[in-house]
Amino acid sequence: TIFFIGLQQRGEGALNLLALHCLLKNDHTQSIPEIALTAVAMPEDAKEAEVGFKDYLTKPIKVSEVLSSI
Repeated sequence: TIFFIGLQQRGEGALNLLALHCLLKNDHTQSIPEIALTAVAMPEDAKEAEVGFKDYLTKPIKVSEVLSSI
């Protein structure tokens, strides 16, 4: 199992980070890797990814990048 969480969804940035926080705190989901996704590769997105995501990928997603992330 992998959780992909989008960072560039209009108005949902804080909600997505809250979801990440909840996943990391839950005993049943904390071992599942969370990967941040974005369509726009901005420096602030990479900063957000540092708050607990296992990795940060830009769209379009390349299968090889996903596989190397897990």
